[in-house]
Amino acid sequence: FAAVAYVGESMDEPLRYYHNITSNTLTVLETMVRHNVSKLIYSSTCATYGEPKTMPITEETPQAPINPYGKAKKMAEDIIIDYAKNSGLAVMILRYFNV
Repeated sequence: FAAVAYVGESMDEPLRYYHNITSNTLTVLETMVRHNVSKLIYSSTCATYGEPKTMPITEETPQAPINPYGKAKKMAEDIIIDYAKNSGLAVMILRYFNV
């Protein structure tokens, strides 16, 4: 399930980004359940932080995305975390930064 990953493009095609990222995350989780997969490493993005008030960004930095790409990735993270709370799913979410 390759997702879309361009902030600028997400501004022009927000529905495509919301659908691709959130819908495919649900599909992956449902498939994992059917096949008894209990571990997930999710590739997210620093775009979930938006424009932080302080630097450097840490795990405690509030997530406040400002574009559809960041918002959709944050939604996907929330979906995964909500599901993991009561399912026994072991989750690691990695947020990548382009330098």
